[in-house]
Amino acid sequence: MTAYASIDDYNAILETPIAPDSAKAARIIDLLDVAAEEVNAECGRDFFRHPTTGTETFTVDGHGGTTLHFHDGLISLDLLEYSEDLGVTFTEFASGDWSLRGDDYSSTAPALDGEPYFHVVLSPASTTRTSFPRGQSVLRATGARGWTAAPRRLVEANAQRARQLAYGDQTYSGGLPGPEEVNPYGFAQPFVSFRWPQVVWNFMRAHNRRFIPCSL
Repeated sequence: MTAYASIDDYNAILETPIAPDSAKAARIIDLLDVAAEEVNAECGRDFFRHPTTGTETFTVDGHGGTTLHFHDGLISLDLLEYSEDLGVTFTEFASGDWSLRGDDYSSTAPALDGEPYFHVVLSPASTTRTSFPRGQSVLRATGARGWTAAPRRLVEANAQRARQLAYGDQTYSGGLPGPEEVNPYGFAQPFVSFRWPQVVWNFMRAHNRRFIPCSL
């Protein structure tokens, strides 16, 4: 399953009574997956937990300075290591030398409820190094990435886009004719709009703008 919303979410958000075991529900469930993939493609990432359970070890590129950016989300970090020989061997950072931060890495405030961390900041009093190394795969982390649960706005966006896809599909029972001003064929027939539902657009715009200060 790749969707963020379930058929129960769909029914609750849109107040659309669709029996979960009906053919119509099966079509909606398929479109929830399609809609989720559209959002993932637009945002350049997904919003799931990686790995699904437990932790994994992964390498990280170093850019110097005292801040590491994990804009895909960082749920937990158990171990952080650095390499001075381009990834041949690694040395562990002391656990007190770094801290997890939210989207504002200059603030010690915890991540908002339901959100992962997005940055790791090296302490000014670090006993291991005064800055992170530069280079490809010169850092190694052990933890869990992504999001523990999809943000509520994304669940609603997933459901709204799936409904839009369904009602513009002429094979779907109840499909509605698309208005001629957005229908390139020039006549009324079911037609999927290229205009995102507002909640989808708002979510993607907010997410894509979230880390602009980091790039500056």
